[in-house]
Amino acid sequence: MFKIFLNFIADNKNMNSHQRTIGFGFINILFLLIFTVVITSCNSNDPVPIIEEESCNDGILNQGELLVDCGGPCPPCVSKMTALVSSTNWSSSGTVTSILNTTSQQLLISGSSGGSDISIIHDGSQQVGSYNIGSAIYTVLGTNETYISNDGNISFSKWDKFRNIVEGSFNFKAFSTSGSGDSIVVSNGTFEKVSYQ
Repeated sequence: MFKIFLNFIADNKNMNSHQRTIGFGFINILFLLIFTVVITSCNSNDPVPIIEEESCNDGILNQGELLVDCGGPCPPCVSKMTALVSSTNWSSSGTVTSILNTTSQQLLISGSSGGSDISIIHDGSQQVGSYNIGSAIYTVLGTNETYISNDGNISFSKWDKFRNIVEGSFNFKAFSTSGSGDSIVVSNGTFEKVSYQ
């Protein structure tokens, strides 16, 4: 198009006034067509990209959250512990507590269901992996009947030393301290969003 315009200017010397008027009219129409195409291609109905603001339900770890969509500026992260205790569903009813003893390098994870407590002590490596359980205690509240185990496994799927969070699974078989020989089997145990101090 620019070449046509240059050719028109070069030939302008050899044109009479009537030819010049027709030539400028052609150029004006050509520019008008190009302008129309450009304007109509910018349709106001085109979708405008939406930039979502950070929030506590965007599914992204951002804005200083402790875990995805919890902690920091969001509601506190709710820790949870679940298991099957002799084939009966068990679930923690409050915060799951955890303490890391920096001297002995033992990690204690403990949860309560309202009627019983489960406590696990891990004294192995502090990283993701599977380990033999150090010891575990299952206590029936009210009767104080206690079952102790050193026969089980604990697996860490997350050991976040920056945020002090652990997650994983566990199982163990425990025997009554009463000497009766009674035992319980705790299987399919899980702990999630557990913050240690």
